Amino acid sequence: MAGTEKAIERLSGRMSTLDGLYKRGIVTGGLLSKQLKSLLSSKDARIVFKSLVEL
Repeated sequence: MAGTEKAIERLSGRMSTLDGLYKRGIVTGGLLSKQLKSLLSSKDARIVFKSLVEL
């Protein structure tokens, strides 16, 4: 479970960064969409999915 916790921390950090960039107007529209898609298809997202959803 330690690997899953680290993956969640990394995903959370990336989401916080995206949130900050979005709030400042740096990332919008298509770029935001691409970044979210990248985040959801990342290795960390797969680790979390396999650990918490697929069981």
